[in-house]
Amino acid sequence: MAENRLGFLNAHERTVFERLFKWWLNGGGNFDVQDKSANATLVIPASSTQVDVDTTSGNVTLTLPDADKHTGKRIEVTKTVAANTLTLSSADLINGSATLAWTTQWQSYTVISRGNTWRIA
Repeated sequence: MAENRLGFLNAHERTVFERLFKWWLNGGGNFDVQDKSANATLVIPASSTQVDVDTTSGNVTLTLPDADKHTGKRIEVTKTVAANTLTLSSADLINGSATLAWTTQWQSYTVISRGNTWRIA
């Protein structure tokens, strides 16, 4: 029998720990940060994502990827500049709308994929 160096109470506790550890090693414990200043389609890594958007040069539209390929992923988008408009768009809709737009500096929205649509958290 394998040595119990971490002091697990039983095999189930050890299995849960191993699964969480593998999840963390594969990026589940990380938080990806992206900077954008022009129109782009977002690429979502294995981890949750923070996107800071600089709208100094003009309006910026970020297109969310297909919701069905990113079920459960969280994306937080923050407008870091007062000028111009930041728009999120999605063919899968965001709270029932094709776009979400704002003009306020430091305002952010977090969206979560529900598998067939994006929801504002």
